[in-house]
Amino acid sequence: GKRVGQLTLDGKRVVREFMTATDAAKHVGCDMSSMARSCRDRIARGGSLWRYKAEVVEKTKKVGAEAVGRRIKVWRKSDEQYHEGIVESFDEESGRHRLRYKSDEEEETLDLSAERFRFTARATTARGPHQKGDIVKQKVEQLCPTSGQVEKTFKSVVKAAEKTGIPAKKILGVLRGDCQTAGGACWRYRGT
Repeated sequence: GKRVGQLTLDGKRVVREFMTATDAAKHVGCDMSSMARSCRDRIARGGSLWRYKAEVVEKTKKVGAEAVGRRIKVWRKSDEQYHEGIVESFDEESGRHRLRYKSDEEEETLDLSAERFRFTARATTARGPHQKGDIVKQKVEQLCPTSGQVEKTFKSVVKAAEKTGIPAKKILGVLRGDCQTAGGACWRYRGT
């Protein structure tokens, strides 16, 4: 089963984690299907909000330049739903990230440590999830790990590997979201 997080009613702080919804249900004194519904439908139960672990991100999580290029969902209290976007850049001085949202191409600058958010699927290209042909077709950008600014652009992962001496599989690892850096740099597909 999925791990479950017990949150404060405002959803800002994780109080406790449980290995399964059954364990959480026993703690509260309800049945497993009621707990699963609380996690899925965001219904308060026993004086707390409940979420599956993948949806739980503590406010104290410090996020910097390693988030650049990642897909993210940010909670907007105004309409009480997550909005999906891409982290475009990071300003180290202010500690703020620039996001571009998928639905309306709107851009916003946020301090993610003060937001309720979660990273979604692995890094993606401008046209969808990482695809095998991207290793030779899609342009990639090498980013400064501290500022998130683009240092160099390469015609492909293969060309980046040739020019930098960093193995292509290491660069692809960052692009897929398996690791944060390769060769001391962050990487993303151009346009994401």
